Amino acid sequence: VPETFETRRENVRLNSLVDPKTLAPVRFESYLKRHWWIHESLITFDLPQKSSIHELPNNRVVIVPIGPTTQDGLSMIYYARTMPFQLGKTVPLEISADGKNWALNGTVMQAGIIRIGNAGYWPAVEGEVELAYPVPFFHGANARVWFSADQERIPLLAKIGSRIGPVTVVLTRRSMDVNRK
Repeated sequence: VPETFETRRENVRLNSLVDPKTLAPVRFESYLKRHWWIHESLITFDLPQKSSIHELPNNRVVIVPIGPTTQDGLSMIYYARTMPFQLGKTVPLEISADGKNWALNGTVMQAGIIRIGNAGYWPAVEGEVELAYPVPFFHGANARVWFSADQERIPLLAKIGSRIGPVTVVLTRRSMDVNRK
């Protein structure tokens, strides 16, 4: 699920590869640049060994034990689709980032109709997660994600507050073909 966006002199690229059948994370790459400061990292998930290998700045490599539901920051959105959507219910989530695991809570906030650009109006369920792990620019922010209110629970829209300004990601194309550009 590659997402790239630029704001002023900031550049952020996040790429998450998940197994489409199990929704298990496979690989997560991040590149964050603000003026002269750069943060690059790569996480490779080794599920048979129950670990994630974090390649961090300054050539640091950290191996972190993971549980069966540990995700990266983007694949967590797809994993959340498999959880029960009950209004007001909070569900535990675990993210592997920056050389360790972080416990987060996701809460189902409300259901309603939202407009998604030219795609029209969609019945949707809104969830919120506090980004309480130290991801650059986003630490302490709240992420709100709207999923379609059908059986597919497609992530339609995400809004994240950050230190560099608000970030909005909108579904523009859906494909199960990993070779399609």
